[in-house]
Amino acid sequence: QADFDLFFATTDVVGKAATGRLLQPLNRSYLGNSGNVWEQLQDPFYDLGAVYTRPYSLYTTGIGYRIDRVAQAPDGYDNPYDIFWDPAYSGDLYLLEDDREVLGMAMLRAGEADVNTEDAAQVDAALADILDLADAVSPRVGVEAYTILPEGRATVHQAWSGDVVNAQYYLPEGESIENIGFWYPAEGGGMIGSDQMTVLAGAASPVLAHLFIDYVLDADHAHTNFEWLGYQPPQTSIDPASVVADGLVPAHLDTTVIRPEDFETGYQLLQLSLAGERLWDDAWSTFTAGA
Repeated sequence: QADFDLFFATTDVVGKAATGRLLQPLNRSYLGNSGNVWEQLQDPFYDLGAVYTRPYSLYTTGIGYRIDRVAQAPDGYDNPYDIFWDPAYSGDLYLLEDDREVLGMAMLRAGEADVNTEDAAQVDAALADILDLADAVSPRVGVEAYTILPEGRATVHQAWSGDVVNAQYYLPEGESIENIGFWYPAEGGGMIGSDQMTVLAGAASPVLAHLFIDYVLDADHAHTNFEWLGYQPPQTSIDPASVVADGLVPAHLDTTVIRPEDFETGYQLLQLSLAGERLWDDAWSTFTAGA
């Protein structure tokens, strides 16, 4: 019941929010910086014509880990996702507090590419694998990898790329970002997504909300936001090939860098039907009840 003007939406909720008349169509006359974003996101499939959204930031979902504490990096396993099932990290491992990310990860591990499936058998198979994980490592769930990894409260953490980059700003005294690694499939094929800026239908200050979005889309402001937040904006002025040289991303964390072509090989979490949502929610409730 709070009176918000802006809503930062993931792609899986944009359609529902628009259909539910929670969003207002954007007024293009206030958004002159829209052309600064990657061409493929100027008319995205989840919002044809970019009627309701403008892209804010990008992320991939991978494995954050303490280089100084793991016996081997994720790519040392036959299947890198197997590190989540390794009993060596029992009580020292976090999964994201997100049903789609966790169950989707189990599907990718099993070779299932449809992370938006509504096939009960596939969801049940992913749940069975996650329950095996729970038995093996007693995982915790959370979304604060950017503090938990640098503080050493976890050795392995399912994480979004931007949080691992952001970890450099939360290092305790004497701790080095060199001790934190991030794995994402070098050939692509992992989870990838983006956050969107929208204006709510009931916004009290819709013009100001539009001007804020345009401010964020300004090339210089987007660059500053990347420095502060760690999440990469899809700006044409930011060359993915040079973000390490520009000091935006530590050299050994270049696996967090996202390129336009990564959206061609990655898997995005998309809107499910109501029945599909219940299927995934029920599986997640079963997991969290025992985790």
